[in-house]
Amino acid sequence: FNGIKEKEENELLLKSGNDIILQFDEDYTLRKVITSNEKLLFFPKDELIGKNVTELYPPEVSSKVIRTLQNTKRSGEIQVLEYPLIIENENKWFSAEVQYLNFGTAKNNYIVKISDMTEKKHAEYNRILLNNIPIQVWCLSDEHTYGSVNQSHADFLGFKVKDIEFKDMYSFLDLEMMETCFISNREVFSKKVVVKTHEWVPNSSGEMRLVSITKSPILDNKGNVEYVVCTAEDITENEDIYELSSKSTRNSIVDEEFEREFGILTPSETSNQKAQQNAKKLKYLTKIKKEKYRSLVTQLSDMLYLHDLSGNIFEINNSAIESSGYFREELLNMTVFDLHVHKNNQDEIIRQWESWPANHRFSIKTHHKTKDGHIYPVEVRGNKIKILDDHYILALVQDITEKKKLEEAERNQIIIHEIHHRVKNNLQVINSLLNMQSRVFKDQPMLANALKDSQSRIRSMTIAHEKLYRTDVIGCIEIADYIKTLTDSITSIYSAQKMKVTTEIDIQKTYLD
Repeated sequence: FNGIKEKEENELLLKSGNDIILQFDEDYTLRKVITSNEKLLFFPKDELIGKNVTELYPPEVSSKVIRTLQNTKRSGEIQVLEYPLIIENENKWFSAEVQYLNFGTAKNNYIVKISDMTEKKHAEYNRILLNNIPIQVWCLSDEHTYGSVNQSHADFLGFKVKDIEFKDMYSFLDLEMMETCFISNREVFSKKVVVKTHEWVPNSSGEMRLVSITKSPILDNKGNVEYVVCTAEDITENEDIYELSSKSTRNSIVDEEFEREFGILTPSETSNQKAQQNAKKLKYLTKIKKEKYRSLVTQLSDMLYLHDLSGNIFEINNSAIESSGYFREELLNMTVFDLHVHKNNQDEIIRQWESWPANHRFSIKTHHKTKDGHIYPVEVRGNKIKILDDHYILALVQDITEKKKLEEAERNQIIIHEIHHRVKNNLQVINSLLNMQSRVFKDQPMLANALKDSQSRIRSMTIAHEKLYRTDVIGCIEIADYIKTLTDSITSIYSAQKMKVTTEIDIQKTYLD
């Protein structure tokens, strides 16, 4: 053939998608073009054939393309080249994947697959720009889940970008920061408005910094919040804390308490006095934050345990004290293994903790033992965290006794339901068989009547079984309702035989086991 075989051409076309396949000869002249989208071509397709590389591209690009063709011929390996072009006054970026092939012709061929990578390049440039500005930028896909983040935000929190992006905030933010974030997150998602705040938040070193935060909702075409773009700037050094605090509504109660304790600072005070007052306020706000954090931890409904990788308990909350039956001082001198029912796998658990990377999250179901020996089921959810240079396990433990009872009740209900249907089906089969037999012996009244009596007994059992299944009190039925249903069933049989039967029922509502 002259050029690419039809089979190879079809295969390349299928693989190319929106890409362009070009075939050049040894003289770098274009011999064939394959594309499923001619809008991607930088010339009309008919004008491309027969042109040399130097005619297709500007000099600075054609020299790179020729050099790449030569390199792939010499090495026998696929070469990749990226280059920019201006097409219809628009800056575009392309990627050329070059391969040197022999299709059995006198001349070998260069196969070049060209892909439009403009969007990818723009995304790369945007990422570079975002990662090299001092302002923190991040996106939220919902109230507590990160989207993309820039390097400044990751550095402020003390994490790598990949450890934050598309992760749940619960996995790495402490309770104090979560409380601060969620108030404004919830507001911007629910009200669909831009939210601006000034907040004191700890950086990666634990130092409290005053940060100006703006959270802007991005709406889809239906008016729903698709995601939220957030920016934050550290203004601790270049803003007057007094003025910012006086504008803030969130810290108004704290400000009142501060002013009662330290007095009101007027704008006419000297800068030195302001600096001293600001330092006092920073210390006071830090104290308030710590007290709020302590209050959150102690009032959690779940049990909280903070322990090291040997199991030694360092922190607990009120729920842990109440559920375990131990005093606070007793728990702080124990290990978490003292709460476990079985201690024979202690070394294995410690090795597992040590093997986990930082911020690893886990969830397990096990059993805990109280001080008086009572054993109850629990669900443990937690993660491995780093505080200064040491690693710890932060675990939230939930008593799932009631949950287990509900699950057991649901399982029993499913079993009862299945048994009911099987018994009901079997009784119906027996009743049908008896009915068939009674028709066979219709000329023998004695046998036919005996079979009808058996059918009545089966029907009585079916009704009793149905009543037992439907009753709210397992193991007993209301006899008046049962007798009425049974009587109606028997009456219907005789009515079908054109026999007039009347019934009178006089019975009180009574439950029988």
